[in-house]
Amino acid sequence: MIERNKMGYRNDQINEWGSYEDRKNSYDDDSDLKIFIEMVKTNGRLRSYIKQHTDLCQFTGRASFRTKPNGLYGVDMGVYDEEKIRIANLDVERWDKWDDDWPEFYRHISFLTRKLKFVEEDKQFFMAYLNRSRNKVLMITKESFPFTLNRTVYFKNGFKENKKEIPFDYGTIFGENITEKEKELFSW
Repeated sequence: MIERNKMGYRNDQINEWGSYEDRKNSYDDDSDLKIFIEMVKTNGRLRSYIKQHTDLCQFTGRASFRTKPNGLYGVDMGVYDEEKIRIANLDVERWDKWDDDWPEFYRHISFLTRKLKFVEEDKQFFMAYLNRSRNKVLMITKESFPFTLNRTVYFKNGFKENKKEIPFDYGTIFGENITEKEKELFSW
């Protein structure tokens, strides 16, 4: 019997479509999560952004991260306050086509609707998009979602996903070597 996920795709298809050379399979995003956490530790603007969108005090608030708080197929990270209470969920993706500069053909920020369950929880939600080199991150919050369109996208390999199209001005970019185009498209 062929094993399929909740969307009806075989696990070997998902591994083929969503994997990088540094991963064991498409679910192996541990190194992406570690790199994101390191970015938060070393980037004061990114730390302030997370505090600004949660109840953490801008001056004394300290957050900690726990990866895979709901297991392998849940949200990537929980954001916890000083009392170890989860105050936000955070999901991380890496975009293959975005590296040194924002791709010309990306007309909006895409969010896969299968992840809406994380947004609908009664806590803040952050989506973090890493570029291919993982030296930049584009962040959006829960507040980005009510104003966006739903679309179905078809990939050349036959894969189909529903997504929300989020306007660029809802994104905030952090990292190294932010280009002029990225500065025009996103808050920074």
